[in-house]
Amino acid sequence: MYIVVTDCGHFWNHENPILKKYKESVIVVCLNGKKVTDEYRCFVSPYKMEEHSLFVGQEIYGTSSEKYRALESVSDKLVGTFGYHEKVLFLTDNNSESLYPFLLCIGKNKYMSTHLCAISPLLYNWEGNIDYVTYVMNEHPSLKSLFYIDMAEFFNKDVEYESYDIIEARMNDYFAENFPRILNGIHKLRERSYFDFASMSYVPLTDGFEKIDVSNKEKTVDEIDFDIAPMWCTLGLVMEPDYPSKEPYIIRKTEQLTARIDGKKICNILREQRIRLAQANNIPFESEECPSIGPCAGTCKKCDSEAAYLREQLEKIPYEERVYPQFDVLEEMKYDR
Repeated sequence: MYIVVTDCGHFWNHENPILKKYKESVIVVCLNGKKVTDEYRCFVSPYKMEEHSLFVGQEIYGTSSEKYRALESVSDKLVGTFGYHEKVLFLTDNNSESLYPFLLCIGKNKYMSTHLCAISPLLYNWEGNIDYVTYVMNEHPSLKSLFYIDMAEFFNKDVEYESYDIIEARMNDYFAENFPRILNGIHKLRERSYFDFASMSYVPLTDGFEKIDVSNKEKTVDEIDFDIAPMWCTLGLVMEPDYPSKEPYIIRKTEQLTARIDGKKICNILREQRIRLAQANNIPFESEECPSIGPCAGTCKKCDSEAAYLREQLEKIPYEERVYPQFDVLEEMKYDR
């Protein structure tokens, strides 16, 4: 999993202490055009601050802004940093600029699982829109999950005025307590969902109230129960195919891998390595020898499903306890199989 923040966020930024526990997965998108921290991995935008933007009231926000357009010019490179089958959680707040990475990445890679944790603008008379969650999910059909909280929830209604520092401290306590719950929920998702505050859990968008279970609301969740370190994966597809049309036959033929004369040898080598990996980690695993004869691509849906199974099982093993057998591709390819 990747966790994405910006250097411009008011709450979610590189200085937020909550992120320190997950530093292996954090990426800071530096919208101001320069690296802001050595603690986390940074993606630096090519934005250059112009002199006129230094004057109060001159800076433009939104998709017409210089910061947005600068990041847009390298958006493909930004998307490429996440891999094809990775979960990516964008943390945004009441600063509209914190949404730029999300807006530029959403929908650009159909293999990426995109998740959004959003906080409403800071308005004292803000009235939460009960249809907002549905609107955002419908607006972005590739969005896998949405956590949306009204900032007014953090106001003390008995106090006429509270400083932002007090509100921010209250927000920090809330997320420090519930962030592991949010991450665990995202990790276990199997369909598009939204975060439900009655049950403090993610609920499938299609099932609504039928899937709400309030029994675990009071359960304390102090730690995540999976290895958050990102895992690069392409399965059999090195890059997203360019389909001439969306006809099923065209899609199937476009995704069909090209056969090669040494494909059978590659298939056997990779199968043996999967078996070694399973044995080294005591993972129950059976793999029948491929009955295919003649040239093949070296991998197929059966191979990919076995690899996917092993990845899921490895995620259940603590990172420091996993065993990866040594594997020299060039040496393996020397021998006839």
